[in-house]
Amino acid sequence: MKIIEILFKKTLLWSSLSNTFFAGVCLGVSFALFFTYPDSVIAQQTNKEKELETQQFKDWTVQCPVTDETQKKRCILFYRVLLENGYPLLVFQVSKSPEVDDRFIGVFDVSLGVYLPTGINVIVDETQSMQLSFERCDQNGCYAGTLMNDDILQALKKGDQGKVTFVDVANQKITASISLSGFTAGLRAL
Repeated sequence: MKIIEILFKKTLLWSSLSNTFFAGVCLGVSFALFFTYPDSVIAQQTNKEKELETQQFKDWTVQCPVTDETQKKRCILFYRVLLENGYPLLVFQVSKSPEVDDRFIGVFDVSLGVYLPTGINVIVDETQSMQLSFERCDQNGCYAGTLMNDDILQALKKGDQGKVTFVDVANQKITASISLSGFTAGLRAL
């Protein structure tokens, strides 16, 4: 079975669950797996399978799988922090909740090798912060997600920079900076 079909079938299965938060996070994680999949694997797919509508909003990207008109479009807004070798250290993704109107789900996908008990800390412009727990890991990374509240969304819209901090298994603190330039415009495009 092709990779995109697998991800969308998983997404449909999970979004049928009654727990909105859990379903939303699973949707985000499904997209996280797709967007962090090594480019060489994606390049091997046929043109139809990898067709994405992509829009750039300064430092943020919106991607939507090309679907026919009968399917609801599931777009994702994301920002990547890359390592020197080109692989993602961190991907911050935002998507609309499939079950709660006007609500957004944020998912942080970090590379393997994180110390799970400390979770992930997000600070926007040194004023607004949130602490998230890692929910699961797989061969592609570890994931922390949340149904985003209005306070954090407003901070992200008005902010200039975010900092994401987590600890690796060697007990070293890792801080990644996230530019918020283009976040608001990208969010509107979702």
